[in-house]
Amino acid sequence: AIVAFLCFFSITSVQPTEVALSYNWLLSHVSNEVIATPGLKFIGPFNTLIRYPKTIRTLEYDEAARNLLDGRTADGLPLILGLSFQYRLITDRLPDLYFTYENHYGDYERIYKLTGMHMITELATKFTAYQFFNEKQKIAEVMRDSLNQYFSKHLFATVESLQITEDD
Repeated sequence: AIVAFLCFFSITSVQPTEVALSYNWLLSHVSNEVIATPGLKFIGPFNTLIRYPKTIRTLEYDEAARNLLDGRTADGLPLILGLSFQYRLITDRLPDLYFTYENHYGDYERIYKLTGMHMITELATKFTAYQFFNEKQKIAEVMRDSLNQYFSKHLFATVESLQITEDD
């Protein structure tokens, strides 16, 4: 009966939209092996999965969330900036993400949001008000490239796209 009970709680599933790391709560150990293929998995007794999205996720800085970015242009004018960017976790680097940034599940999202906020307001200072008015798409691409380089190297994700939605 005990063996059947342990076997029953040793099976779980991974959805097509997620990847996972195995966590043994008895030993407090996280496996370095990424579980990326969907389906039923035998993970063993006393294990659970720490799940992460495989899909593209969006971070938004907008008026609805009351987190518009406040900065200055290169010519010193005040700038209120609303934007969103889409990122995807690098599956092979999931253990690095977990061991570097996760004290509690989901901590990485807060780090992504704060890092994005800092980098975007700093990048905004490289462009004039005239450029923000006339070259918004070019600025968005420069910001995406910079975010992608940093996120790929330090935050274990790629930035797929960025849109400037508001600038005053």
